[in-house]
Amino acid sequence: PTMSRAFGQVLIVLGASVFAVNSGVVKLLLTDGISLWAIFALRGLLTAACNLGVTYKLHGADGVHRAIYGLPEPTKDPEQEEKNARYPGYAIYTRGILAACAVSLLVLSYDRFMNFSDAFAIFFGLVTFYSNVLAILVLKERVQPAIIVGALHCMSGIVLVSQPPILFGHHDHASDYQPPTYAGVILLCAGSLFNSLAFLFTRALNGRSPQTLLHGFMLIMGIEGLMAMFLFDSTRTLPSSPKQILYILLNVLLGQIGQYLTSTGFQYENLSVGAVLTNMEMAFSFLTDVFMIHESISWLSVAGASVIFAGGAIVALATRKPSAESSKPAIQLVPLLPALKDQAV
Repeated sequence: PTMSRAFGQVLIVLGASVFAVNSGVVKLLLTDGISLWAIFALRGLLTAACNLGVTYKLHGADGVHRAIYGLPEPTKDPEQEEKNARYPGYAIYTRGILAACAVSLLVLSYDRFMNFSDAFAIFFGLVTFYSNVLAILVLKERVQPAIIVGALHCMSGIVLVSQPPILFGHHDHASDYQPPTYAGVILLCAGSLFNSLAFLFTRALNGRSPQTLLHGFMLIMGIEGLMAMFLFDSTRTLPSSPKQILYILLNVLLGQIGQYLTSTGFQYENLSVGAVLTNMEMAFSFLTDVFMIHESISWLSVAGASVIFAGGAIVALATRKPSAESSKPAIQLVPLLPALKDQAV
């Protein structure tokens, strides 16, 4: 229904605003010298524990059991129940691995290789591109000229933001602003692909509650942070001051709220439009960069982000009306997760 899709779109945009502020909190912690992997470990494990507590309060022991084992919510619709049962419980952890890898690569890029806002512009431009490629190849959505035009807009905007020396020449190193490096762009190419695949799983697992999806993601992030902290991080600097502890708790709270909003929104909206709406996080990240982190921003970055957002809007307008063809059972995650079967979008 149209109202349901509008509700989903509002939730996704709200989630994007929360995620942008939350990423700004992570950047402030990194600036204070806190270990990246310690942040991930604390955020993941604390959020997973809080999420199970909330789930127990709302749904009792049965809800906690469903969250841990990745089981769908009970339904009185036999057809929907049969569709939900086609996806095994460990699919939420597969989604969690993809999402955790995406977040890790995004944070690494703006921690070491580029500005906060530049990283988000490139990341979400690539997410729009990858999501529409996946929608065509995996979901069998119809190829439309507007989608091709939108994808070209996104790629053009990415070039403007990344400012490759072969096109823009070498930048003045004495300037406050430094353009993205090739290493950072490569990290974002991989991270945005993981993020797009996670969107695909979010859409496919629409029979699971937001608490169940959040548990799979945060538990994996916590485990990833712990392993990386002990294997690769010799400093292992943990939050110690009251301000840093407050930032960690805020990071946990905002992460939980953002995941609930986005996961619920994707249960009402299709992959192509939903992925475009997450581009609003790119706009919110520029505001976060200016008012919260206080980094220098290039006018080319602003222009590139605007072109990327325009490309996403073109795709959204082209896919907003579901055709008879797109309403057919189409989703096939078999190449991504062998145990999964087809389900109608």
